[in-house]
Amino acid sequence: MTRASSYLALVLAVVLTPLRTVSAGCDDELLHNRLQSMASGTETFHGTKLWDTVNVSAVQYPIRYKTSLEHMLERLDSYVTQAAKAKSQVVMFPELFVLDRLNPDSSLSDADQLKEIARKETPIILERMKAHATRLRMHILAGSVPVLGTDGKIRNVAHLFFPDGSHVGQTKMFLTPDEVEWGWTPGNELKLFRTPWGLSVILICYDSQFPAVSQALMQASPELIFVPSMTGEKGQKRVRWAAQARAVEHHAYVVVTGTTDAEGGSEYVGQAAFLTPQEEGFPGLLRQGKMNRDQVVSASFDLAKVRKSKSSSGLYPGRDQISEGRSIRIIPPK
Repeated sequence: MTRASSYLALVLAVVLTPLRTVSAGCDDELLHNRLQSMASGTETFHGTKLWDTVNVSAVQYPIRYKTSLEHMLERLDSYVTQAAKAKSQVVMFPELFVLDRLNPDSSLSDADQLKEIARKETPIILERMKAHATRLRMHILAGSVPVLGTDGKIRNVAHLFFPDGSHVGQTKMFLTPDEVEWGWTPGNELKLFRTPWGLSVILICYDSQFPAVSQALMQASPELIFVPSMTGEKGQKRVRWAAQARAVEHHAYVVVTGTTDAEGGSEYVGQAAFLTPQEEGFPGLLRQGKMNRDQVVSASFDLAKVRKSKSSSGLYPGRDQISEGRSIRIIPPK
């Protein structure tokens, strides 16, 4: 196996059944083994000790509409350059920043415009992100983009590019009414992936808000959860509050960011936030951006600290629910 393909080989899957319930593709032993290896410091990535810290940049991308592909690519380049200057090892873009390409005055519907973007422009955007990742030796989470599959269906997919050119793709599992109206297709897997900073997962916007998804994640104990979003004023609060809950439940770091409204309106509302567990020695909110501004926000996570805390904390809900083996019975009202 080549190094370039080994990232994909380490993907673990949590599968959504047709009934939309989540069943774990890994058992309780994974959590036990992870906590043991984190406590002893023996967990590795490609034979190398996991990073003790990771520097992350999150992009708040303003939607202006009618932006040319060339101009949008230049803006993406600029954000990556800013992240590199901040010495970030990971840069994260928001969900569906390609909405910047829509033309409200076009004779084509939004759905048809997005289908054309998926067919003609998504490959160009992803190739640009891959090139940046390999050139700068960075990890780039290219937000999410519409992807036209070989089956002719469009899916909302986030791509994380590694410095060796390989990538992991995560398809959005729970669609919003707009995506349903556009005729898009949901995914049916949540992929956990190993990285130099530990185990991570991408929850695209609405996916971050589902209890069943969070319950499945308990067995993996990820160090870092990414939540790219594209939403309005109320949705921004839902995503932020859900992300904060994920940080508590999984005793993990969470990075959230979103698209913003270039005109200062409420159609798109985004704010980058770097969240931590609500535990002694952790601030809860490490850093956040200015609401609805065009901005790159950077922060550093202490991974060694969160690993030690995962194994020693007296208050870690995900671990405690599994270790106690309890089930809750609901008593209906009389």
